[in-house]
Amino acid sequence: MRHLRGEAYGVPIKRPYPDCFGRVTRTRTRTGAAGTALEALDRVSVMSESRAASQHPANPTETASWLSRIGALFIDWLASYLVTLFILRDVQHPAFGVLSLIVFWLQSAVGVALAGSSFGQAIAKVQVRHPDGRPLSLFGALLRQLLVCLVIPPLVFREDGRGLHDLWTASGAYEVG
Repeated sequence: MRHLRGEAYGVPIKRPYPDCFGRVTRTRTRTGAAGTALEALDRVSVMSESRAASQHPANPTETASWLSRIGALFIDWLASYLVTLFILRDVQHPAFGVLSLIVFWLQSAVGVALAGSSFGQAIAKVQVRHPDGRPLSLFGALLRQLLVCLVIPPLVFREDGRGLHDLWTASGAYEVG
């Protein structure tokens, strides 16, 4: 048991977390008028952050359902297929598959960057954004949709429904009222 407490080395373990995370653990107290003002400022900032996160209309608590995501993906692929068919006029063309993938990647990424959702996601009422409600940049949307095109990142996900493509781009797909 002595080894668990660090006494085997002759010096008790000093845990720095009260100094490093004093605002979180609240074990450190401040003295004087300046300390009281700083504690009040900490309480106000923590309360305002939690209130902003809970009251923000574009900050839902749950991600979109898998049914709506797959439906949106199907609509986007169908639209990309039709655009590619319009461009090449032949399904047997050697570049049909690659061009269809490029059209899907670009139309969905530009849609997410400009409107927060691709064509299919807009129909399925799914919006892609950061968890705090901010929209994705064009680079973030291009990266996210490139990862969707790779297929594996969306199949590996957490319990909150966000896949690797969402985690790598700090985004999520959320239901729109």
